[in-house]
Amino acid sequence: MNFRISLLVPLFLFLLVAGCKNETSNKKSIREIAGKISYFENNLNVHITENGSPKQSGEKATLKDRMANAKAAGLDITLIDNYKIEWQKSYGYLKNGNPDKINENTVFQSGSVCKFVTALIIMHYAEKGIFDLDTDINDYLTSWKMLVNAFNRNIPVTVRHLLSHQSGLPGTNFGRDTAVEMPTIPQILDASYPAKNEPAYPVFTPGEKWAYSNIAYVVLQLILEDTFQKSFNDIAREIIFEPLKMDHSTFQYPLPDNLAANMAFPHSSEGEPRQVVQDSRARAQGGMFTTTTDMAKLLIEVMNSYHGKSEKIVNQKTLREMVTPQIALPIGAFGIPLDNGLGIFLEGGDKYLSLVHPGHSYPGSYFFILAFPETGQGMVLAQNDNSGDLLDMEIVSALAELYNWPGGQYFK
Repeated sequence: MNFRISLLVPLFLFLLVAGCKNETSNKKSIREIAGKISYFENNLNVHITENGSPKQSGEKATLKDRMANAKAAGLDITLIDNYKIEWQKSYGYLKNGNPDKINENTVFQSGSVCKFVTALIIMHYAEKGIFDLDTDINDYLTSWKMLVNAFNRNIPVTVRHLLSHQSGLPGTNFGRDTAVEMPTIPQILDASYPAKNEPAYPVFTPGEKWAYSNIAYVVLQLILEDTFQKSFNDIAREIIFEPLKMDHSTFQYPLPDNLAANMAFPHSSEGEPRQVVQDSRARAQGGMFTTTTDMAKLLIEVMNSYHGKSEKIVNQKTLREMVTPQIALPIGAFGIPLDNGLGIFLEGGDKYLSLVHPGHSYPGSYFFILAFPETGQGMVLAQNDNSGDLLDMEIVSALAELYNWPGGQYFK
């Protein structure tokens, strides 16, 4: 009985303030936003795993209870509505057993979400004519060349292939001999000592099929570094971070002191703190640290570019090309129908189009971005735990109902 009452109270508050508008402004009132946050925090859709896929159980629960169930150390959410950040909220701790709480400036590992940032950098320069998406990548590489074998002899690997996971390259991660100096990017791509990974050589014909590849984005990193003779972090700062005032974002690791002091530690599935693992010069595929508010700024810029209202990174034509489907993903890849754009996954189309990208980081961090460019809605979520997808699904489905997000069968 008390549980049902606890759900009705925030619902009543939400309904009470939902129509409350500031008469002198189009901005939502603080009370209305607070009511929505409260309603969300008390009405998560509990999911269960059935036949390997998440499914709504029909039950509701509080965010606090679901975080406890997932052994989630901490969580940060930034909500976007009408092309603006509507609210940001932090929950939990930087590190279990430590009193320091997560806040709006806490930096998280973004995992593969940073592939979208890499893609935007590449497309920024493609727009300027520096790169052609359909040219052999060996035309741009100077410090290393991709081996020509039976798979790419007649159909060369292109930038478009790399961006859309159609390159034929393996999906390898990046080990190394830790007793010696860290391998260079060319050593990583050749899989030569001290690197311990698969080499960046095609294992099927480029464009033949979709196969997720981390090392494909390391090739993109080297294309940028060879072209501009700058570090990847310096390029990202110049093209993305500084223009958008993403002051808490970096590809540098170890982190600068000001960011390291407010870093969310990864945690195991049992909630045990772990040390960050970023032991490679390969950064473009999964090496960015950022905040949910910084990434929300990026999504807002992208959605404005989609409508031709901003060109801080790319113009409307370029952005529209990025969100044009290049190839459909196998349904088993994420369990839902998705297409691959250039650096971003796509769900739906036309007015229901959503831009989606998850990011997992070993040994226990999760990051997620979602944007609806037609309606200016979306969210950024970060977790410093290993529960990842299930809690994320519960949060996304609750916010989708509350904010009436378009499309998205994965919300149901």
